[in-house]
Amino acid sequence: MKKATLLCVLAAMALAMGLIGSAAAGNSCSVSIVIEVKEINVIKVNGPISLIVSDDLAGGESVVATDTATYDITTNGTNKTITGRVKRGILPAGASLSVNLEAPTSSGSSKGYVELTKTDAELVTGITCVAQKALNMTFKLLASASAEIVAPADEVVVLTIVDAD
Repeated sequence: MKKATLLCVLAAMALAMGLIGSAAAGNSCSVSIVIEVKEINVIKVNGPISLIVSDDLAGGESVVATDTATYDITTNGTNKTITGRVKRGILPAGASLSVNLEAPTSSGSSKGYVELTKTDAELVTGITCVAQKALNMTFKLLASASAEIVAPADEVVVLTIVDAD
């Protein structure tokens, strides 16, 4: 009996000192978590584009070649603009390259066909919080009768999502 009493006294002391009883009293802790959502601005073009001016439209002042592709866009920002430019600027004299991007259905406004140069030009404005795939884009190469003949060459078109001015 003395052993049982001694064990009860020791258990009571240990409980009072917090040495046992964590299962009965519960055990918890807390942790501080840093949460951050950064701005997302992603645009991706789907598909190759090929523009070849040939003699299919003889007799006209200029010849137009067009090709289409699609693009995907994701942004969690507000009042964004898609700009476009050519990187290399290899178009021959007498030729111009333009593009028309469809605006996302939930926000934004397309500028229609915009000529691309080495300077950024606004293509779609007023974009806010969008995630959409397979938006149409059409490229147009216009060549006048005086356009220089050039061998096939790769031009790079740069599309960028920026803050509106």
